[in-house]
Amino acid sequence: MSGSAGGAAELGGRSVGIDLGTTNSAVAAVVDGSPKILANRAGHSTTPSVVAFAGDKILVGAEAVEQADSNPANTFSSVKRIIGRKLKEANKAVADPSLLKRIIESPDGQVALQCEALGRGLLPEEVSTHVIKRLLEDAEAALGEKVTRAVITVPAYFTDAQREATEAAGLLAGLEKVKLLREPEAAALAYGLEKLDDELILVFDLGPRARPACTPHKPRPPRALRRRAGGGGGCRALRRSRRRRGRDPGRVGPRGWRGNHRGECAADSARPSQRARQAERVTS
Repeated sequence: MSGSAGGAAELGGRSVGIDLGTTNSAVAAVVDGSPKILANRAGHSTTPSVVAFAGDKILVGAEAVEQADSNPANTFSSVKRIIGRKLKEANKAVADPSLLKRIIESPDGQVALQCEALGRGLLPEEVSTHVIKRLLEDAEAALGEKVTRAVITVPAYFTDAQREATEAAGLLAGLEKVKLLREPEAAALAYGLEKLDDELILVFDLGPRARPACTPHKPRPPRALRRRAGGGGGCRALRRSRRRRGRDPGRVGPRGWRGNHRGECAADSARPSQRARQAERVTS
């Protein structure tokens, strides 16, 4: 994961994979030749992505969640939504009112969070750093070795600034080497990890920006489809492909069309005058 065998030998230590999620996070490692989710100190496979500051203590995970109601001003969650963003962008991305009212602007124009316990603004990557530290501690306890390298998955729509902030969080947590991997790419790699034959696969990232029901009727492998950005663009490409191949009779589509009882699409069963107008628009 360091880019070369020699570099990995120089760094030493184990490498892990980290899913730094908005709500929960997880860490995995290759154990006996197979990837395995490493349980945290409570025996759970995931750790809440929540950090709290209580006096001189820093609470992470379930401990932070338990005291959130009594210490809301110093408890931070869902910072993945604002990491690496400008103030204006962050205000649009946050849905939690308690987090929204604590957002301030840092001296360099980036977003920060007001923390009463620290008496200063707290950068989102600082919060993520504490989550990563906890994951690394639990991973080292499970593996019995020091962890120095990690691959951290990020959403496909992350900008360069968001990626840089995530990488900085990993380095601040004590990692010597951090590699970022887009989540759809990670899914594709995981699918092909034990495959011997070449295949063309399509990976759907059904995140908060994706649209539901993206599978076309009677799908055929596209010539090439690489989805590297978030949002609904992949669904739009599939809808265009579906229109070229023909629609499924009797099925309600995203724009409300439906085939009739004879197996015709609504456009095909239109009255002659409507078909004539459609033909004029096509040929004009």
